[in-house]
Amino acid sequence: MTASNASALDLPRRASAGGTGDRGSLLLRIALLLGALLAILGLTLFAAVDYWISREIESVERDRIERHVVELRERLNADVRQLKGLASLAAGDSDLVHSTQYHVRLSGEAKAAEQDIERIATTLDFASAALFSLDGQVIARSAPPATVKSDIGLGRTTDNSSDTSSSVVWDGRKLWILGFAPVQSEGLMLAWLRVERPASVNLLLGDTPGLHLVPSSAAPGPTTIAVVGLDGRLTHLESVSDDRSGAIIARAKRTLGAIFLLGGLVAAAAMLLLLRREMRPLRELTKAVEAVGRGDFHQRVRSHGAGEVAALTDAFNSMAEDLGRLRGMEQSLREQEKITAVGRLATRLAHDINNPITVIKSAALLLRGRLENDVQTSNDLDLIVRHADRCANILQGLLRFGRPLRGKPEWLALGALCTDVIAQARVRWPSGQWILVPGESDCTVRADRGQLEDMLENLLNNAYETAPNDPIELRWGEAEDGSFLEVRDHGVGFSQEARDHLFELFFTTKAHGTGIGLANVYATARAHGAEVVVRNEDGAVVRIAFPAAKRAPVY
Repeated sequence: MTASNASALDLPRRASAGGTGDRGSLLLRIALLLGALLAILGLTLFAAVDYWISREIESVERDRIERHVVELRERLNADVRQLKGLASLAAGDSDLVHSTQYHVRLSGEAKAAEQDIERIATTLDFASAALFSLDGQVIARSAPPATVKSDIGLGRTTDNSSDTSSSVVWDGRKLWILGFAPVQSEGLMLAWLRVERPASVNLLLGDTPGLHLVPSSAAPGPTTIAVVGLDGRLTHLESVSDDRSGAIIARAKRTLGAIFLLGGLVAAAAMLLLLRREMRPLRELTKAVEAVGRGDFHQRVRSHGAGEVAALTDAFNSMAEDLGRLRGMEQSLREQEKITAVGRLATRLAHDINNPITVIKSAALLLRGRLENDVQTSNDLDLIVRHADRCANILQGLLRFGRPLRGKPEWLALGALCTDVIAQARVRWPSGQWILVPGESDCTVRADRGQLEDMLENLLNNAYETAPNDPIELRWGEAEDGSFLEVRDHGVGFSQEARDHLFELFFTTKAHGTGIGLANVYATARAHGAEVVVRNEDGAVVRIAFPAAKRAPVY
């Protein structure tokens, strides 16, 4: 039957693979044709963007720069006229004229001239002001010239011209207005007054993002301004834009071209992906069938659409769910059969072994009473008694695991139960560090007190043997779906192997363990309708999660 099922599964797969060959070939041709059309369209759009949009943006940018230069020129001319008038006004200052005459006649006395220069610079808001003799020597100055080069324009001091003049100077960073005016007395030239201040267009440059001035070797044009450099020579500044629109357009054109050139391939790939998408439910269904064949009944396939494939997917999911339920029932049945077999074995062992063990223990106790003076023999008899007790405990554990747990259920307060168990643990293991962590509010469960005490003692014993020198915590409290008891140690935690087989009978990781304690914990929890959850969290954590109080425990 298995071979027949395998054949049935293989036939649709081969049929679907053969049926999609022609369709895939047709789809590939359509995708290539669509890709070619998109590529042609992309090239056409690329040429349009290159010719029209680029030209338009360049024209707009050029007009913006020219308007900016016109505004700069107008403002510079206004600054030049203003400074020229101020320089003429300052040169005619009577106190400055008198102090200059005083300097000329007393051959070098310049204190009064320096005071007048300082006053004029402060009053008229000059960045600097200086008084030069006719041979170009400094008589007085208010501050070092902001343009650094103090001899700019001083060549005119040797000219016969006595006109007031001003010029625009570029210091490499910003523009300055430089003005010269003759200091005269009764038509006689006494000295030259030089003043300077920053051009107001510097503020305009700062307020116009993307535009700035740079030295240019190009011929004068609508985008250049004539200025004087720091070397005193005439130079030209050109208004340029650092707007990245040109670079962005160039990059966009390259990107757009690449996108449309690859558009055809992308379209073809999209069509192929569409076919793969249509076939995906069948591929997923095939993988899920193989997984179910391996025993994984949790496999589910997401339903796509509402066609035949969706109906097949729903039928498979329903089948997998039913098989999983049957597997769970089978496992429960096997577990019950195991418990029943262990119960029979435990009953037989109780009858066949318990009585001889009791006789051996009793005889050893009698002999120890008679031979109290023989220390060596007494020690040997104590060893026999201890091992007899151990065998009896193992038999009792087997009996508890094998027979149905029938107790006397009552409403128990978990807080009081945990307090008593911790008190007993401190007496039994006085060297342990026992910590009780109460919940926020008291909670009750309906259970057999003795069975819960045995279950907690088993968990505390395992925790103490695992980490005897670390704190061991017993917690209780309420969860969203009921109450819980939790034992936590701070040891190495559970290995993956231990977690896989933790509650199996006779499984143990200890050298002298019996593998019965945690199996009994599991049996007790299940008898009370609780679940056992283990995890590693800074050590090992075992939680017994009880159902809500309104649900009665199972016995």
